[in-house]
Amino acid sequence: MHKIYVVTHTESMHHLEQRVGGWYDAELSAQGHQQAALVAQRLGHNLSGKVCRIFSSDLRRAAQTADAIAQQLHLPVTLLPDLREMSYGEAEGKSHSWMNANSIPPPQNGSRLDHRICARAETRREFAQRIFRAMETISAETAAESTDIETVVVTHGFAVTFILMAWFRIAPSELGFVHIAASPGGISLLQEDDYYHNRSLCFQNDITHLVQARSD
Repeated sequence: MHKIYVVTHTESMHHLEQRVGGWYDAELSAQGHQQAALVAQRLGHNLSGKVCRIFSSDLRRAAQTADAIAQQLHLPVTLLPDLREMSYGEAEGKSHSWMNANSIPPPQNGSRLDHRICARAETRREFAQRIFRAMETISAETAAESTDIETVVVTHGFAVTFILMAWFRIAPSELGFVHIAASPGGISLLQEDDYYHNRSLCFQNDITHLVQARSD
């Protein structure tokens, strides 16, 4: 049984500063570090004693989230630049108000895959192809280790959508409109069974580990 836990990095300074993320390399906030510890505890409970690999975007907010998980599981982290968030080009690090004033949203109908929201931004097609490439890399690196390997992938909010689509092998050409919500610190579980090789989304964007901590 192959399982992949997809983790959205926790709260980052760019969230607090109301800045556009993308490849803007912000660090986790103080709360983000606390949330990362809670994510690590949750995964430690699920994965203790299992055969595991951890992969992460190389941007600091994701890598810092992955480091907390790695410390809990006593495992190294493999950094993959292909797991980065979609690049917003010249908007990265700018305020949301700047983005709203200077970006061009994709059309409601027609071709959306090759639209650039602002100068030097990635298109959806380019982004999807990059995320699919990351998932192929992860699959190749884990395939030889164990059929029961459990993988942790730490990435970014919009990237989660394309990781899920890659898991279900939905072609990038069909992803012009799709968007699946992902919260900071949210966890999704993907699973493939050994007999039929059906692929499932067991749960998506689970944040109960964060909500329970707030209520304690």
